[in-house]
Parts: sequence; structure tokens; C-alpha cells
Amino acid sequence: MTDVFKNLSRQLKGVFPAARIEILPGARDDEHAWTIIVHPRGEGDIFKTVRIVGEEGIPLRVGGRTPDGRPPIIPGGAVRIDMTGMDRILELDDQSHLVRVQVGVSVAVLQSRLAERELMLGWSTHGETPHTLGAVFSGAVPVRWGARHESPTAGVRALKAVLPGGGVITSTPAPRRATGPDLKQLLLGTRGRLGILSEVSLRVHPWPEAQLVVVADVPVGRITGLGTVLQEQVRPHLLEIDVGSDGAAHVMASLHGTAAEVSAARSALSGALDVPMEDAPGVPPGIAPMGDDLALSWTAFAAFVEAWNAGSKPKPFRVKRMTGVGVVLSGGGAFARKKATEALGFWYASGGSSTRHLQAIKATLDPRNILGALGDGRP
Repeated sequence: MTDVFKNLSRQLKGVFPAARIEILPGARDDEHAWTIIVHPRGEGDIFKTVRIVGEEGIPLRVGGRTPDGRPPIIPGGAVRIDMTGMDRILELDDQSHLVRVQVGVSVAVLQSRLAERELMLGWSTHGETPHTLGAVFSGAVPVRWGARHESPTAGVRALKAVLPGGGVITSTPAPRRATGPDLKQLLLGTRGRLGILSEVSLRVHPWPEAQLVVVADVPVGRITGLGTVLQEQVRPHLLEIDVGSDGAAHVMASLHGTAAEVSAARSALSGALDVPMEDAPGVPPGIAPMGDDLALSWTAFAAFVEAWNAGSKPKPFRVKRMTGVGVVLSGGGAFARKKATEALGFWYASGGSSTRHLQAIKATLDPRNILGALGDGRP
């Protein structure tokens, strides 16, 4: 065992009960690949961990184990914070539709508790794998949401986080009135690289009066027509599209609202696709994304579809979200994606000014890089 590993183990054992830390030494053939997992119960525990790890100059990562229970062993060694012990629902306001909760709570558990009060988040994670709120708000987990409700990060009204220097930042669930950066948005979606989230206040939504899931199969070229109806404020709860290499697009829409709103949305979508939207028995399970997400304006998305149709070997792709502003998709192949990035209105931020600003903020908040670099040019 390395001296750093032994020293960290000794210090953390002196601070936390044995049940709250897991010490996983490396294998005999690689003693440098070790992991220590800390299970905090509050911001104070996170603060202590950040201080001890920072003194040793060892990477600190958020997330203890993979969803299937495996502890990741990091080459060079790392300390990980497992937030699942911070899983309390602290406050639920039925009048303002706000819930204050620790980020270690399971999304499925929170959804279930909200359902008891006829409330919902308005979004969900992909597939059946259990995830915590912290994983969602760090940007590590793909989610499903549509034009009717806010995205998960937009629904955050306030948060509490521990900064790399050990300080705790707390925002209040009040409307923003000052100019300058929104601290909530700086901390969300950065995979814990700017601060470790501990608590959030979220906007939740009442159950709809009516809900319906409809599906249709159309040629890929027709799906660009959906941009018009979405820009005219047809707001599906969820709209996802799977496109095969044969050019067939399977469109699935989950519609929420009053009975009249649901009927009108169904008619508008049918008109845009030029085929009837048929009833479906329920929302199908989410499909894991294929490669990096690509965020496109409608102009760039039209260029993507045109290039995709013109390609010699079209690759399957998935449209994960469609709003009046644009589209988020995954897959499709390099040829069509390159054409889309060349189109007017492309707004994907990889390597752009927003990332450079985040990296400058990162250098100020975490000069020793305790929480790790932002990575491949993306926040």
C-alpha cells in the first residue's frame, strides 16, 4: 500500500465511524489503483472530506458505486463521496409546488413520494437503472423531458453545495433580480467539478387532468415539420423519435393537460407528420443514448436530416427532445453531424466561450483541481 493511501485511511478513520467509510486497497500487482468511499450525512461531513483530501492533493470524485453496485477502482487512487446516505425529503409545499430534498435520494423514490400527493417531477431518467438526484443534476445521467415542463436543471429554484475550498454556498428560492452569473446554473451539469451538491429545492407539477400516449411511423424527412407546431406552443410532455438505418422514424408523444389540450396536441402532431397518431398502451422504456448528445437549432437539424438522407450509409439516431427552440439528439454518424455543425444556428457549446468561462471559474474555485478537470472541453 502507498503512503498516501495509508495516511488518508488513517485520517478518515479518525473522523468517520467505520460504517461510513469503505477502504478498498489496490490489487497486489497495482497497489496504486485504490479507492476510499466516504458516506456523508450532511454538509459538515463533505467539508471534512474535502479538507483532508485537499491536504493530500488526491482527486475527489462524487459517486460511490456504479448502479450495479461495483466500486470503481481508480488508477493512481481516489477518494469518492457516496451521497446515497443524504436521502431525506426535507420539505414539500403543496401550495407553491416546491420540494426541498437532499440529492442522495433516488429519483424513483422521490417520484413515488410525490405521487402520494398527486404531484410529479415532469421528467424521468432513462431505463430502469436507479439513479439519484445528484447524478441527474451533475449531468452524469440522461433524462427524458419535453416542451410542457421545464428541464430538470431549469426546475431547480435553490441549492446548497460545498465548494472545493470547503465553503458552503446556499441560494434561496426567490426570483433573480440581480445581473451577473446565476450561481445555480454554474454548479449544475458540471459533474461535481465546481462544487458538491448536497440539497436542492425543485419545482414540481400537479397531475394532469388527461394524459395520452400516441405513436406514428413516418419517413425521416417528415419529422422536421414538427418544428412548426412546437414553435406554435404545442407542448407535449414528452416527444422522442427513433430512426433506423432504413430511414423509418418511430415517433412517440406523451401528451398531458386538459382533455381539450390533449386532443388539440394530437391533431397538430398528426397534421405535421401527415399521418394519424395512433393510441399506444403506455410510454415505452427509455433507450440508452448512442454517443454524445448534439444540441441543434431547427435550421441545423434540417441540415442534419438532409445530410443523413444523402449519406451512403445512414446510421441510426435518436431524437431525445424537441422544443420550439431546437432539438437534442444522439447518434446519426459523423457525416450528418458534421453538416449540422456547419449550418447557421448551431448552438452546441463544445470548445466555445461558455466552456472557457467555466474553466476560468474552475481555476478560481478549485486551483488545486481537487474535484478534477472539466474534461474534454465540455462543461
